[in-house]
Amino acid sequence: MKNHFFFVSLLIAFNLLSTHLKAQDSLQFIPKIEIGLIQGIGLGFEIPLSQKSVFEIGAGVGSGYTIFENQFENTWAIAQPAFYAQAKYKLYYNRQKRLDKGKSVLNNSGNYVGFRFKYASRELSPNNLDGLNIYQFHKVTLFDVHWGIQRSMGKRFLFNLNLGLGYGYDWDLENGMIYPAGDVRFAYKLWK
Repeated sequence: MKNHFFFVSLLIAFNLLSTHLKAQDSLQFIPKIEIGLIQGIGLGFEIPLSQKSVFEIGAGVGSGYTIFENQFENTWAIAQPAFYAQAKYKLYYNRQKRLDKGKSVLNNSGNYVGFRFKYASRELSPNNLDGLNIYQFHKVTLFDVHWGIQRSMGKRFLFNLNLGLGYGYDWDLENGMIYPAGDVRFAYKLWK
């Protein structure tokens, strides 16, 4: 009986240790509130797909867009925000190297390449001039390819920077163009 108890205890201890070690280098599910210099403020979720990739979804209010001929305009009017919804795929390429160097991978910290699809609406409340609803922003879809970094700032805060190239299409003006893509975001992890 003592041998069985010892053997079961050893198996439980090994299982807990391996789970703890695996959790340190595994990508995590992260629910978060985000604020971005370009994006705006919203709610997002990082959902692990594998040991190296996550699918990120989010929605909120923030900047609006207009694409006219060769002009790509992005404006964040706090009094008249636009709604956005986005989906992003992030593929991390250096997590093992970070672990080998003793660097943190907490909160999905690492370097990645990503693909993002974003929809932005017109502003939520139009300007009323002489009884007419005038929209400054248009319905726009954006697709970009980017390089980025995500870093943990303590246990619950995250920093994210990405830079790349994208294509945007303005549905109101039926016009599209290539644009330089980039964003800086800070996030607060809602639960551990």
